[in-house]
Amino acid sequence: MSLMLYYDLTRKRLVKEDSFAGGPFIQEHNEKGENAPLAKQELEIPESSVKIVVKTNLHYGAKSYMRASISMTNRTIFNFIDARLSHPVCNITANPEDWDSLFDGIISLYNNRLNSEVFINKYFDIIKDTLNDIKINENSIALVTRRLAEISRNLPDSIYYDNILIDNRIKEVCALLFRKIIIDKTKTIWDKKIRQEIESNLHDIFYYLSNRDEVLAVLEGINVQL
Repeated sequence: MSLMLYYDLTRKRLVKEDSFAGGPFIQEHNEKGENAPLAKQELEIPESSVKIVVKTNLHYGAKSYMRASISMTNRTIFNFIDARLSHPVCNITANPEDWDSLFDGIISLYNNRLNSEVFINKYFDIIKDTLNDIKINENSIALVTRRLAEISRNLPDSIYYDNILIDNRIKEVCALLFRKIIIDKTKTIWDKKIRQEIESNLHDIFYYLSNRDEVLAVLEGINVQL
């Protein structure tokens, strides 16, 4: 029998097992493509507003993926728990066909779905440490802007909108990011494709900050001497 993720109605928790004791479930599969019958599966937790969605595109080489998202009252839960800049914030990801890791990631985020201050601070500390690295390069800046843009775009539809801690940490790391860009861009000639990605992501970050009336506050905190 294939591996299953289900909500155990008796134990009142998510369970990952080969056997099935009943309740809503998502099952492991090996079907090809994103339009396969099991390529999109949903699990709604009974008597709650939590929904888990798993999407796959298997056996498509470099385009293969396997990811999951969790929402509560139709608002996205960010995956600050898996604190790595290489992973998208809005999804739990795993190597294609690694169902064991994907289900573990779902259970971990579900059990910590309110993402305590410890997880949030850990994530933004990683961004800060990356920007403070004296060896930081344009690829690192591109990765940081990618993640900050992802957070900025999705915050209004997440459970974290109006979260003071996240607002303050975004302002803090954005001030550091802008400082790095101003300084580093005067020293190096950036790759055109990377520069375009950074500029696109900065647009989304500025858009978020402007809607929060925070752009000037961030820029005034830079104080860069060129």
